[in-house]
Amino acid sequence: MTTRYRTLSEIHAESMSAPEYRAAYEVENDAEALRETLAA
Repeated sequence: MTTRYRTLSEIHAESMSAPEYRAAYEVENDAEALRETLAA
């Protein structure tokens, strides 16, 4: 049996179909954008 390794992009794309993951990802992106705005 051979093990196929998945890329982070593949794992992320699959995970985005889960509502909880998508919500957490969007909140983190928004928080990061706010931090960058406040730091400017």
